[in-house]
Amino acid sequence: MFTTQRPNGTGVQGMDDGRQVLFLVKALYDYKTTSAEEIPFLTNDVIAVLGTNPDGWWEGELLDDTRKKRGLFPSNYIQILE
Repeated sequence: MFTTQRPNGTGVQGMDDGRQVLFLVKALYDYKTTSAEEIPFLTNDVIAVLGTNPDGWWEGELLDDTRKKRGLFPSNYIQILE
């Protein structure tokens, strides 16, 4: 993940492949996956959100160098970081 500056001085976070990070979230609970498209995570893990869906399944990437994975996760298991 990287941060670049906009002309107005605010930062924009992005992934190494150029996708923009919408915001960061922290896991409130452990989550074990039920399909290969999902991200497993532990309480307090941080996830970069790349997309949201009204059905509650968001797309993101787990920001852990040893367990880095991109996929879907349930938005009711997380808290948005300010």
